[in-house]
Amino acid sequence: MQVAIVTGASSGIGFGCAVTLAEAGMAVLGAGRDRDRLTDLETAIGDPDRIATLAVDLTAD
Repeated sequence: MQVAIVTGASSGIGFGCAVTLAEAGMAVLGAGRDRDRLTDLETAIGDPDRIATLAVDLTAD
């Protein structure tokens, strides 16, 4: 199984890309700042074997 890492996955284009990649059969690691929105991503994908999330601010020093 291929794995995609998607930053900005908690909303917008990142969210859409993560869902599309999971629907295409890939496992997705979605990173974003908002834990609640990442939970929404997990729900949208609906398959715990296809989605893992990480709440992190990649711009933090």
